[in-house]
Amino acid sequence: MPISGLVVTLSDSEPERADALKSLRDDPRIELGINEPEQQHALRIPIVVDTHSNHEDKQVWKWLNELPGVVFVDVALVGFENESLDNDTAATESPSIGSQ
Repeated sequence: MPISGLVVTLSDSEPERADALKSLRDDPRIELGINEPEQQHALRIPIVVDTHSNHEDKQVWKWLNELPGVVFVDVALVGFENESLDNDTAATESPSIGSQ
């Protein structure tokens, strides 16, 4: 289950920004990292995307990049839960870079 920490840069147009924020709020896979309504006018919004598969994660990424009112999407982190490992092992082990 991929979990992505992203920063979405929104349009400086108030109507486009409002529409984009509504779309982000309405998607159950996305959690906004802003306090409502204080940061409603922020142009850069941190979000967390939690999906069930890599394919779904890519679909959300594509949707975000095509969403009117979204200017750019920065990736802060992407985590992948390894379902074949138990919780203790998954929390303490990380794959080696370049391992096969």
